[in-house]
Amino acid sequence: MKAKNLALPLMAGALMYGLSQRDQQKKQAEEAAEAEAKANAPTLGGDFLKAFISATPLLREGLALSSPEAQAARQDQSGFWPELGLTEGYAANRPSENFIPALAKGIAGPALSSIVGLGSEKSKQARQDQTGFFPELGLSEAFQAGMPWYDYRQNGG
Repeated sequence: MKAKNLALPLMAGALMYGLSQRDQQKKQAEEAAEAEAKANAPTLGGDFLKAFISATPLLREGLALSSPEAQAARQDQSGFWPELGLTEGYAANRPSENFIPALAKGIAGPALSSIVGLGSEKSKQARQDQTGFFPELGLSEAFQAGMPWYDYRQNGG
């Protein structure tokens, strides 16, 4: 009789332990994916380097052919001209979509970029919450949004 009475609590404890282990593994996997995404996030300096590579013909072809993406395309025969993997290599050396706005903000200067930053989501939110410096305008948030590296910081880079 005692064995039957102990079996149910032991089974419930084992089930709870298994569920907690599964939750812990899931949390670790999410943290690892987040860390990998942050490590692979584009950076302003990296995009400048990619733009330089794309503008230099000898570097562009050499690095495009030797990139890991081109090697993977040659292995699985995917993409345009799979024997070379050139298109995948070109795509790997292309700057991210944040590069052109950052370049424009850098050329325009902080004053003009801050005026454009008044329309940013952060600035609109500050006007609603009445937070920051000159909360009626959301000026401090607009100045932050006007900095060239703002979009990179928003995306984790």
